[in-house]
Amino acid sequence: MKANLLIVSVALTLSTCERQSSDVTLPMSASSALIQSGKLPCSSGLVINIDQHEGRIIAERHFDSDSALKAELLRRATLKIPITVVVRADRRARYDTIAKTMLLIRETGFTEVYLAFRRSESLPDEDYLRFRE
Repeated sequence: MKANLLIVSVALTLSTCERQSSDVTLPMSASSALIQSGKLPCSSGLVINIDQHEGRIIAERHFDSDSALKAELLRRATLKIPITVVVRADRRARYDTIAKTMLLIRETGFTEVYLAFRRSESLPDEDYLRFRE
């Protein structure tokens, strides 16, 4: 399947716990040409932090293996409520860890998936890259 990307600039309010649950330095993109205004859908949020040491963290709980993360994603997918997933990956994290995480999210049935980044060090808000099929 071919994945289309849509970049959305939003001010999503993430809990302090989620933002600070790991030492995540988001990658930056200076390109604002591809950014358009918008809001994330009003649904429950699931934030997955990937720190520089490849740790994947949800609500301050570490998932050291793909199988443990997949089990947690499946558990949340069975709640039968719309869930928006935001992946906050440290810019020093390895690509394969980010890619595996994104694939697990897709395999477990989530369709509203965003990757967080920042446009500059001086802007506190995060921007989000939306993944679509």
